[in-house]
Amino acid sequence: MSDRIAEMYEYVWEYIKLLKRLEKTQKKFTGYSERYASLLQKEGVLSTLSFIASKSSRNARKELSRGVEGYSDEELVERLKDVEAEALAHSILYDCYARWLVKRGLINVGERYVNDPLVVIKKIAEGFGDLGLKYRITEELSRLAIAVKYLAIGEFGR
Repeated sequence: MSDRIAEMYEYVWEYIKLLKRLEKTQKKFTGYSERYASLLQKEGVLSTLSFIASKSSRNARKELSRGVEGYSDEELVERLKDVEAEALAHSILYDCYARWLVKRGLINVGERYVNDPLVVIKKIAEGFGDLGLKYRITEELSRLAIAVKYLAIGEFGR
């Protein structure tokens, strides 16, 4: 279990490193990470992820769908910095949550994620007929949301 938690924090740290280079988005991201950590529990995964996606930027989602892990690509940061801070914060948070579900094997979308990041929401809706899968997705996203929240607060303050 502790290896999985360490992996989760390492994963989230890649998004924090991206946010360090996008100063205008840091406070918005921190606020949203706090809000959505509790909404995932209260309102549910599907409605919360759908709401986050609706507030995100299509272009930013497409850029982020190519991956943030270990990149030092100034060009990506340059392309993202023109996106409004609110939409960019939602886009980064959505990508973080959705990509984690794919990475953990809870949602199987393959290469389709790069072409359409919103396919994760469709796959979650399809998978929620299986109560075991619904529970695992909810549990995994709740843990991830807490990790995101505390790393963001620790790094950028409230």
